[in-house]
Formats: sequence, C-alpha cells, structure tokens
Amino acid sequence: MFRPAALIVFLLALPPAQAQLRVCVENDWAPMAFAREGKPAGAMVDLAAEAFQAAGLTVSFESGSYNRCLALTRRGHYQAMLDVAQNSERQPQFIWPSQPLLVLPLHLIGSKPGTASPGDYSVLRGLRVGMTLGYEYPDALLQQRLVRVVSPSEQANFHQLLAGGIDVMVLSAGSYQALREAAQLKEGEAPHDWGRVDELALYIAFHARHPQAAHWATAISHSLQGLQRSGAPQRILQRWQARP
Repeated sequence: MFRPAALIVFLLALPPAQAQLRVCVENDWAPMAFAREGKPAGAMVDLAAEAFQAAGLTVSFESGSYNRCLALTRRGHYQAMLDVAQNSERQPQFIWPSQPLLVLPLHLIGSKPGTASPGDYSVLRGLRVGMTLGYEYPDALLQQRLVRVVSPSEQANFHQLLAGGIDVMVLSAGSYQALREAAQLKEGEAPHDWGRVDELALYIAFHARHPQAAHWATAISHSLQGLQRSGAPQRILQRWQARP
C-alpha cells in the first residue's frame, strides 16, 4: 500500500510542471516578424515556434515594438524575445543560446555610389550614418568616428537617406529590398547598395535573471541545430517569400 509519506517523497521527486513562456515579438518587420490582426506572424515567428516545440517548451507569442519588447523582457515581464543581436552592450543583458535563429547579411546603403569591403567600416568615418533607436549594431561599426543620426525606425532612416539627411545606412539585404519596393524606386535609382560589409546573427534572448533561462537557452540551441540540418529555416523563408 502506498503510504502518505512515500507519496510525498514521490511527488517531490517529480520535475516541476513546465510553465508557459511568454515571448515578445517585434511588430513592424514584415514578412519576418509583424502583427497581423493583432497577433504575431512572420517567418521568424514560425521558425521560433518550431524551435520551441522541438525543445518541448510551451510558449505564447505577443506583439510589441522592438523597444517595448526589449524593455519588458529585461524587466522579466516576458521570459524571452525574438530577433536580438549580440554586441558588447547587449550581451550581458540576456542569456543566449549558442545557435542563432538567423544570420543576416549586412550591406552599406549610401545616398551616393560607394564600395564596401567585408569587415571594414572605416569608409564611414566622418559620414552621417542612420541608426534605428534600440537596434543592435556590430561593435566594429560603433567604434568608428562617425556622425550617428538616430531615428525611431528603419523606414524613417530610409526616408532621411532619400532626402539627403544622412549619407549611409546599414541594412540587411532583405530589408533594403523591401524598403526600395515600398518606396517604388526604379532600378538604378538612388540610394545605392555599396555591397556586403558584415553579418548579424539574431537570437532568441532570455531574461537574464530567470532561474530556467540557461536551461531554455541550451534546449533551444539543440532544437535549432536540428531544424538547421532539416532545412526548416529555408522552407519557412520560402513560404513567407522572405529574404534575410
């Protein structure tokens, strides 16, 4: 017969019930991550959902501006957020998986023709460079002597570039193409793609002080590695007609 004391010992030995993770997703990076009828949607959301499912983690996604997601995840209101890049400022603020969700090719986009060299930001010295409030940029870029012009969104920066208010932007290839299409620019019309200068890895970033954060990060790393081997990221990007 199962005695009460034995039952208590048995229950204490069981692993704790898996709580649902609340994950914040930026709402204005279509088709990667955006809000559709108030709900998170996009290629990054689908990829993250598959990664969490493969890791055995239950999640709910909620939409917000990138900076709102950043602030509330750091406070612990959310347990994680999508699409965060590591640099010297951001790295100590979160717990990170070893495997990124996606790696973006970064291009220099100029109001006038120019040429980028991989890993070399020195061409930007003295230029007015548009940056988006709250976004992460590579340390090698931030260490240059340049004039930072901060705007609330990449769209606002792009309008500044078209109007001559800034000289250069740093954009992923896909974001640049989407902004050109939205502005209905003709081929060969300014601004100009100087070429690839770097790459930026985007991660699922976990609240730094949550006791399960390191466990979640490890589980997500393993699941993302498996998804990468299966070709899932490419299939999801194709389904959304999304370009990194």
